[in-house]
Amino acid sequence: MPRRALLSVSDKSGLPDFARGLAALDFELYSTGGTLEALKEAGGETRSVPDIHNLPVIMDVRVKTSAPVFTAACSHAETILRTWLPWRSWA
Repeated sequence: MPRRALLSVSDKSGLPDFARGLAALDFELYSTGGTLEALKEAGGETRSVPDIHNLPVIMDVRVKTSAPVFTAACSHAETILRTWLPWRSWA
């Protein structure tokens, strides 16, 4: 099984060097959005997260890095509970 690293950061300083270090250790690099673009601009090899799970980005790109079905369910837990447990008080 290949070793994989998921890179998704807001502060991109030092990112290319860090990614090169991981690649030198034979990690497959995956990243999201702006991180993906920053690594590609720096000449690094990285793949998009949907390449791992072959699922589309959902919920206006809020769900990219975790299991989309699980995250979507958690994000809408209150709606789901109100639908399935309408008799409970939700004050």
